[in-house]
Amino acid sequence: MTILPAVLAALAFAACVQTTQPIYLDEDFATVRVEPVFLLPVVDGRADKLDFVTTTRNVQTAALDLIEAKGYEVEVVHSFATEVSRRSQDLWAMDGEALSALAPKVAAVFLLLHVDAVETESGDLGPVVRIKLSGTLVERSRGRVLWRDSTSATSSLSGLWVLMSRGSVDYQAAYNVVRVLLSTLPDATA
Repeated sequence: MTILPAVLAALAFAACVQTTQPIYLDEDFATVRVEPVFLLPVVDGRADKLDFVTTTRNVQTAALDLIEAKGYEVEVVHSFATEVSRRSQDLWAMDGEALSALAPKVAAVFLLLHVDAVETESGDLGPVVRIKLSGTLVERSRGRVLWRDSTSATSSLSGLWVLMSRGSVDYQAAYNVVRVLLSTLPDATA
């Protein structure tokens, strides 16, 4: 009977550890020189952009910090090379070659993030913000997708905190969704 608590503790630990995989990871990812990563402007693919107007800026800021934390050198790109569709489903359907037209010619590898949805949900202590975000890492010279994933996450602040600091709640939701999304991107190799 003394082994039962140890087994239960191991099962509880295993349930807490998430081993998520990206929707797509190129089998040769480890052999590609991925630095620097050019971070393109975040695309707001929502139909209604009148609420949560700082979402793309918050996602961009969080992405810059979190990509660097994974060991990548990051260059921020402030505009697209060509006109970009603002519909997330269009961007998700594009292959690496089509996406490459969006990046400047100097961007050997670039990351495109797009906000698919921002919603307010009811939480235990009041409303919380949920953001759905997708991302694609592309090797421009070969026009191939190296990594692609999509996820959603919420702010963890709720109740009175939401009323007192809405901007902080929005940023926290953006930071959380970028953190979850990039958790499936392999760390930079030395």
